[in-house]
Amino acid sequence: MIEAESSYNPTAVSPKGAYGLGQLMPATARELGVDPRDVSQNLDGAARYLLAQLAEFRSVGLALAAYNAGPHRVEQYSGVPPFSETRAYIARIHDIRERLSGGTSQPAPIRVANTAPTRAPVIIELN
Repeated sequence: MIEAESSYNPTAVSPKGAYGLGQLMPATARELGVDPRDVSQNLDGAARYLLAQLAEFRSVGLALAAYNAGPHRVEQYSGVPPFSETRAYIARIHDIRERLSGGTSQPAPIRVANTAPTRAPVIIELN
């Protein structure tokens, strides 16, 4: 995901103001209590934010869409928003995953810890 977000550039700034490796928006960084200019805090915030999206949407594709376009957009469209940027982002992450796995990636379940006390852990198939 970091490759897609910032091409591994810790000082990358998007036209919309997202910053760092995980391209955290200032408001998101504040909500997460991280300094987006600090590399380790940026990565921590990005990981926690993605996990929150996975727990909320229970789908890797929807979580990636929420990370890219915002969770409100996923809710608004009841799925992946019809934005070419978001759809290309999801496809790019899939391509990166395939490349990094040598084209042998198999769908595998992962357990996502959910901090909400009323929800059970989430099992998500990566495919």
